[in-house]
Amino acid sequence: MEDPWSIFLISCMVLCGLETTSGLTSFNSFNMVNYGAAGDGKTDDSQAFLKAWKSVCDSQSEFSILMIPKGRTFLLNPATFSGPCRSSRIYVQGAKCSRPSALTFNRCDDLVLNGLTHINSPRNHISINNCKDVIISNLHIRAPQTSPNTDGIDIAGSSYVRIRNCIIGTGDDCIAIGGGSSNVNINGVTCGPGHGISIGSLGRGGYDTVEEIQVRNCTFEGTMNGVRIKTWQGGAGYARKISFQNIRFVAVDNPIIIDQFYCPNQRSSARRITTLRPFSEENSMGGSNTNKKRRKLGKNVEDKDDAGAC
Repeated sequence: MEDPWSIFLISCMVLCGLETTSGLTSFNSFNMVNYGAAGDGKTDDSQAFLKAWKSVCDSQSEFSILMIPKGRTFLLNPATFSGPCRSSRIYVQGAKCSRPSALTFNRCDDLVLNGLTHINSPRNHISINNCKDVIISNLHIRAPQTSPNTDGIDIAGSSYVRIRNCIIGTGDDCIAIGGGSSNVNINGVTCGPGHGISIGSLGRGGYDTVEEIQVRNCTFEGTMNGVRIKTWQGGAGYARKISFQNIRFVAVDNPIIIDQFYCPNQRSSARRITTLRPFSEENSMGGSNTNKKRRKLGKNVEDKDDAGAC
């Protein structure tokens, strides 16, 4: 089976500068357009890329450069850029490339996902956007613990979503529930490694609402966080009618976090008020490696943070 990371590199390496070419004294360059690439975002340029790559690879120059013109969009299907090559170094020079999500659903109602296995997505594995009546079950999602932004399942603007009996281990949130979502039921999910199951972040520069969220019978093992609600300071909206029931924690750094001054890059000096109304956390069990970030649960819990600005 082809490595999913190689598919990502195949589609994106041609757009990303892998190394700087400044300082090279002797090199040959090969422009994609000269090999028939259209760069119009509609034409399949896969064969043009393969032809150009063959010329680059066969070049007897010490340094060879594959030139990708900026300001164009090149459409590629999966292909293999293979070696060995004669040049001691090959550079790919072009525009910046964003990592793609593996699977995205937009405005899909009555959606059913069952029995899929996702391995090593370049970014988040599955995105559910503005969908209604979704059933996700028996999924196995895997990514290295050190891989950034590889959320398992991201939900935004969606309602009546049921996730059950899934095994998720990533470098970020196993499941993240974004603004505009309601009536999300998560049952029987095993999470680890990863950052847990998160609601948010919410309210960054706008009005966000999340309600009627139930997380039940889930296990967190070796995760950074367990269950988490995170909102940006200064944001508007609400997160209400949320319950976590029968949750098992095993070697979790931060089992439960309620953070109303979410600031991933820096720390905020503002005063923090955590008000949970209504919120329930029942029958959680297990332990943590450290409780240094664990938040007390209750109504009108007041908490101070350290100095700094977000």
